[in-house]
Amino acid sequence: MTPGPRMIHFYDRSSSQKIVCTTLLSTHPNRGDDDQLSKSDDMILFKNTPPHLRIRSKTCSVHNNLNNVNNITFKGRKFTRRKVFSIPVVAFLSVLTYKPSASYAGEVGRKITQAVTQSDLGLSVRTSVVRGAQTIDALDGKWERFSDTFGLGQERSKREKRPLPYDIPDPLPLNSLIAAKILTACDETFITTLPEVSSDELTSEIKKIDDLVRKSFERGGLNFSSLSDGENSLLLSDTSAINYSKNENIGNLNPPLFNYFCYIRFKAYCNIIIFRKIPFNSFRNTFESMLGKRIVALLLEPDSIPKIELRQTSLEHISSTRKNSKVFEIYKKSMQLTDCVLAAMKSYGLISLAQSPQVDPEILEDWISDIGTPNASDLEFSLPIDGDITLKSQLLLQEQGFRLYPNFGRFALDYVWKLCFDASESGGSGLIVIVEEYYMDTNYNSDPNLFEAKQVLLNFVIES
Repeated sequence: MTPGPRMIHFYDRSSSQKIVCTTLLSTHPNRGDDDQLSKSDDMILFKNTPPHLRIRSKTCSVHNNLNNVNNITFKGRKFTRRKVFSIPVVAFLSVLTYKPSASYAGEVGRKITQAVTQSDLGLSVRTSVVRGAQTIDALDGKWERFSDTFGLGQERSKREKRPLPYDIPDPLPLNSLIAAKILTACDETFITTLPEVSSDELTSEIKKIDDLVRKSFERGGLNFSSLSDGENSLLLSDTSAINYSKNENIGNLNPPLFNYFCYIRFKAYCNIIIFRKIPFNSFRNTFESMLGKRIVALLLEPDSIPKIELRQTSLEHISSTRKNSKVFEIYKKSMQLTDCVLAAMKSYGLISLAQSPQVDPEILEDWISDIGTPNASDLEFSLPIDGDITLKSQLLLQEQGFRLYPNFGRFALDYVWKLCFDASESGGSGLIVIVEEYYMDTNYNSDPNLFEAKQVLLNFVIES
């Protein structure tokens, strides 16, 4: 007899009624087609049936052919055919993972369990098994890396050569004035977004974080000696007090120190948000949008920002041809602004490299032509940013569980694209821009322990 579900006929002695039920008891090839029921108060018990295969119901749905059965019902509970087929697997696994206990195995079983789990020999054997598995896993990993390095194996021989190491150059010298103004913009934007937080409260929290973590950063190699006491005091306080018109001396603010002051500020912001139980999502959207606007204004001189005359035009009531033309013009203006922002960040020493997004012309043309039609799809492209000087503070804050971190490139570019597309869509035609970041290791390596994030990859999606 082939194992598997089949139709079994049963007889209920109390009613002499024949019940036809789809069951899994045919996995026992020695069982006959007819079997009697042992009646209990709350369930049907098949003779010689393991407890995990008992059917706790007095009625079954009647079916004539298993191939036509999609659902099996027991007292109103439906079981799909996939669920029914999975019962033998679950039962088999439950037998393998079942842990004996004294109530079932008796005194002998209790002593065996105690010897395995508590005796020195049992613990030694179990420890050896675990360590052996770890050793084998480590050897397997080394062999995998060795094979990957020299291209061993049939499948690897079919691949292209491993990519060459990607060298990221050092950024240009940091413009300390722009860096300090960015810190000021962060503080002012935070206080503007949360008016109930005073400048003194923010300064106190920043200094508290600094007292807590400065020695750890010093042990990690960060040198604060380049800052004078006055510079250090200014950078720890509410930086809106800095009088930039007098060109106060903050020229010793280098990239590692800027990364540090960004870290303690954003950690202070997160602590205040948590302490005051501020709704985070709404705060984050407002804060990042306002800060992105401030950063774009700092990076670009007003006269150098391309005029975006189209952003005041609603696309709802214009013809399809004109709409496509307008969308393409908005797209071009967004790309121009993106190039300007990236070039400014590079020249001020905030990043090392950034590649402008390259969208295939055919994909762009298809996307524009399909806007407003049932075939409309999303336009997606990526923009890599290398050598972001705040990368370490971004990663450290996220490792600590915070979701607010100083990704100034994303703030600025998110604002630029939403300025162009969302403002132009005030009529409600529905183009939405979403920008997300991913952290990439630019060097290929098969060893996950050697992963080192070196690149911020911004992924843009324009939803149609």
